[in-house]
Amino acid sequence: MNIAEFWDLLARHDWTYDMSDDHRQWQRGREQAEHIQRVVKNSPPEFQELRKAFSDWAWGRSKVKPDRPE
Repeated sequence: MNIAEFWDLLARHDWTYDMSDDHRQWQRGREQAEHIQRVVKNSPPEFQELRKAFSDWAWGRSKVKPDRPE
């Protein structure tokens, strides 16, 4: 997976899955979060930086959505 594909994965991720009342939605979100963590663990540091930037944006700690790398 390249960094642009990883950006797409982060953009589709349901960052609020943990608050869902629907177990299926929660399970999908949890599986996707675990997949994201596996990708980060096996990738260059830029992937972790992008995941952190997306998380900050998704949770309102940053007003700027990360740009998609080319």
